[in-house]
Amino acid sequence: MGELEGNVIFTKNTSVNKVGESLEVPQEMVTLKIRQTGTITVEFRGLQEEVSRIMGFFETMVDMEPITMDISSTGPVEGYFKGTNAFMEEKGPDRESVWGYGVTFQEI
Repeated sequence: MGELEGNVIFTKNTSVNKVGESLEVPQEMVTLKIRQTGTITVEFRGLQEEVSRIMGFFETMVDMEPITMDISSTGPVEGYFKGTNAFMEEKGPDRESVWGYGVTFQEI
């Protein structure tokens, strides 16, 4: 099976934050880790400016806030925001900084 192309789009679904506010992230910046419990860890890697923009979208969310994730226009996956992982710096193979950030998502 080939790799999906396109973007991953996250959309806030509650009045706690701006209803309908969306974040679009290029697929190549995203790694998904799916657990048997229905929990999905979404990891982002990229330049500091890009990852900071992503972090800004999630930093105002609260535990169990509804959110939708659409991977490469395959259809919305509804779930709840569960929290974030640390914003951290790593050195890439060319010794340049690569930044990482993670979000936990509980699928409905």
